[in-house]
Amino acid sequence: MVKATVANDSEVASSVAPIPWDLSGTYGSDHIGDVEYYGGYVIAPIEDGGRDYQHPLLALYNASDLTYTGRYVQLPLAQMPGGVPWVAVDAAAGLVYTSPWDQDAANGTNKLVAYSLNDLLNLPAGSTLPVVRTVTLSQPLSRIQGAAMWQGRLYASVDDSAKSVYSIDVSTGQVGYEFHQDVESGDEVQGIAAWDYGPSGGQLHIVNVGSGWKSIFLYLQHYTTTG
Repeated sequence: MVKATVANDSEVASSVAPIPWDLSGTYGSDHIGDVEYYGGYVIAPIEDGGRDYQHPLLALYNASDLTYTGRYVQLPLAQMPGGVPWVAVDAAAGLVYTSPWDQDAANGTNKLVAYSLNDLLNLPAGSTLPVVRTVTLSQPLSRIQGAAMWQGRLYASVDDSAKSVYSIDVSTGQVGYEFHQDVESGDEVQGIAAWDYGPSGGQLHIVNVGSGWKSIFLYLQHYTTTG
């Protein structure tokens, strides 16, 4: 886990082994998905892929130096089959969102799962986070790698064949196609963050894993609104 400046990508903090032993040893936790920031914390979704994704977790780290706070919650497995690839905070509504990795309308996995932000921050470590509500999506969005709130909508980076970005109305579940990412077909699109850096800096920022001629492992792209 690395913290860097926006201006020149200068590293200011890092954690070589951010998953603590009390999580890896107890739950088999071995992968961190698309993180979120709120109130001085990095909120990290943590999976146990080596144990068939039986223990989806959210853990809190100090954003100042990326140290683990000792605080984490479990997510209900029935709501999160296949792990927890991303987490997003809706600060205005006081909610935290996740969604299933594989989505299918027939089995009801085409949904957002909403939890209380207050519960995440205050329940005892190891508690199971209660579900506040679920929101059925108007179309399944499998392989969401990251999502972030921007101007009242949730924007999702989806590693589908088109490498798409969709917007989601978190009240109704209505899904809208926004654009395809400017990546090679073999690249894997990853997490997304929303922050307004103006016309030249963009509003949506997406990290990807490169392949082929790009020859670099990770790269970041910035997208801006038009019109």
